Amino acid sequence: MSPQDRKHGREAARRRAAQQAARAEARRRQQRMRVIVAAVVALVAVLALVLVVVPGGGDDEEATATTTTTTADEPAGAEIADDAEETVSEPFVFGTGECAPDAKPAEPPASFADAPKNCLEDDVQYKAVVGTSEGSFTIDLFEQRAPGTVNNFIQLAKWGWFDGVSFHRVVPGFVNQTGDRVGNPPGTGGPGYAIPDELPPSVASYLDGAVAMANSGPNTNGSQWFTCIDCSRLPTSAYSLFGQVSDGEDVVKAINDLGTGDGPPSTPVTIVAVEIVEIPDEGQVVGG
Repeated sequence: MSPQDRKHGREAARRRAAQQAARAEARRRQQRMRVIVAAVVALVAVLALVLVVVPGGGDDEEATATTTTTTADEPAGAEIADDAEETVSEPFVFGTGECAPDAKPAEPPASFADAPKNCLEDDVQYKAVVGTSEGSFTIDLFEQRAPGTVNNFIQLAKWGWFDGVSFHRVVPGFVNQTGDRVGNPPGTGGPGYAIPDELPPSVASYLDGAVAMANSGPNTNGSQWFTCIDCSRLPTSAYSLFGQVSDGEDVVKAINDLGTGDGPPSTPVTIVAVEIVEIPDEGQVVGG
């Protein structure tokens, strides 16, 4: 090969290399653009979730309590047989607060410095018996699916936080909401801390009789919770699902029948006491 041919060959190789580099850079630019577009879409989705109305005031004491809800497009789905089938996507970050004493104090603390540490026992199933001025109903608690939320609810109940608290928001055909001991106006109070969300995968996870946390936005759960009469009206799965009414559905319905709008019921309904029942795997009740 002549020097001239070798020179032309080198120039052709450089051109091919330059073309390949240009194509590679174009692909990288396209990839970066796709990443940017995906990030923008994700940000819009997050903002939409933050702005969506929730089924009641949350526990953030600086948040406004009164909100409204819309009818969800997605109906409730098939019943979930085992509460362990849906698990928390990320480990729950517990607080450092102490566990409640064995016996309820005469008066619960006015507020808490931090959320409770993990006080749940292994291999124990938990239920809550909610006695109200209209009768009692029982909640099967999802300690496997939502351990942090269940632990929080149990510790507040053992401190006596819910005893004497009214249902401040009863929406006919939709929800009964309670858990605000200190809010003025009702629906604005909480225990002095907030815990992270433990959300189900979709709005279809909420079955009629579901028990979930009210909030004022992501990760603002405190002490307010609601029972759902018609869960198909929930707009999103943005509420930590931690239990299901398993007995006393007629009492839940009777409370809801007293609702007149998006506020307190026509006749005040008060929680007399919430008692926690602990059942080990062998089925023997070990606590109350």
